[in-house]
Amino acid sequence: MAAPDDVRGMESRISIRDYPRILLKRIWILLGVFIVGVGSVTVLTLKTTPTYEATATVQIRKPHKGAKILGSGTTLLYGGLDSEKYYKTQYMLLQQPSTIRRMVRFKVLDADGNPQPDFQAFRGKNEDQIVRSIVGRISVSERGRTEIVDISVRGTNPKVLHKVVNALVDTFIDMQTSN
Repeated sequence: MAAPDDVRGMESRISIRDYPRILLKRIWILLGVFIVGVGSVTVLTLKTTPTYEATATVQIRKPHKGAKILGSGTTLLYGGLDSEKYYKTQYMLLQQPSTIRRMVRFKVLDADGNPQPDFQAFRGKNEDQIVRSIVGRISVSERGRTEIVDISVRGTNPKVLHKVVNALVDTFIDMQTSN
């Protein structure tokens, strides 16, 4: 074991000219660490499934206080709706399984229960399987304190995501206009 004085003497004998020799002596260790690191990152990147997101922007208007005459001639009176409560309700409706089921039933599947041409990515799945594959992938975010809302759907198939988000918006509009 070297005495402390010997260690101090070694420090003073190492010069800057010795560093290239030390690095060359250990080049295989450095190259090995580099190759293992780059290889690991490459394998992880190739194994990761890319996730895409499609977003639609809509305006959700709060009904005006007053009366609305329905198609049947019936008058519906609106009371003072709490704005925050109204918008939170709309955001929740957009993400509800019942809304998604309605979208799947009327926008995604044809009368025979098969996916329409734009939704062939769902081929071989029934209504419940399609609904389950969409629920939880939808997010709704408001833009500041405005009526503008971004509705996003995440998934691994970019070709069908924009069709799903558009179908969801169409379904939501249909629900709003039918009420």
